[in-house]
Amino acid sequence: MSERDDLLASVTSEIRAYRKRDLPEPTPDHVDRWLHQFTPAQQLPFLREFDHVIKQTFITRKKVTGFLRHLVTNQKLAGDDPNAYWSSANFLSIQKNGQSQKEMLKLFSKCLKDECGVDLDDCGEDGRDFIYLDDVMFSGNRVGNDLEQWIVNDAPQSATVHVIVAALHSGGSYLVEERLKSVVAQSGKKIAVKWWHALKIENRRTYKNSS
Repeated sequence: MSERDDLLASVTSEIRAYRKRDLPEPTPDHVDRWLHQFTPAQQLPFLREFDHVIKQTFITRKKVTGFLRHLVTNQKLAGDDPNAYWSSANFLSIQKNGQSQKEMLKLFSKCLKDECGVDLDDCGEDGRDFIYLDDVMFSGNRVGNDLEQWIVNDAPQSATVHVIVAALHSGGSYLVEERLKSVVAQSGKKIAVKWWHALKIENRRTYKNSS
């Protein structure tokens, strides 16, 4: 096989699980058709780089499930008694746009049931931590918009919110953290926001030469 054929097969294997059951399973021919949007001279160099990058940044459903399963019993989050922690935690379902939060809640619910025998629908107590789940955070606008409204209108006077995402961009993370600090200060409430992620992608301009 040529280098091009090897790379097409490699990319196909890596993205095979993308939107499984929603889309036809990709093939080397599918990837090759997509590649033809670039000029012939660009195609092989681009394919080499894409294969390299996708192996480090493509997050499969299996990886996300593993990340969530680990968080269920992570002492830094759930303490010494995960069953008690999650039973009392309050899971937020406040996303205004999209379905990703609902999908993440379904995934987390299964992990919680498997690891602790706890049913997510039975969780929640006044005065305990809040959990905001989503798949990825790019600019941070979705998380910021959701939590800003919640902090102003629905959050108690004092609370800790754990934002759990599979992946985030450092630039978006910085901007939304600063935004929420300002919202909290203006609200007069004491709200602490903590972040958990499986993958962090550096995209701040300050670090453009090493990102």
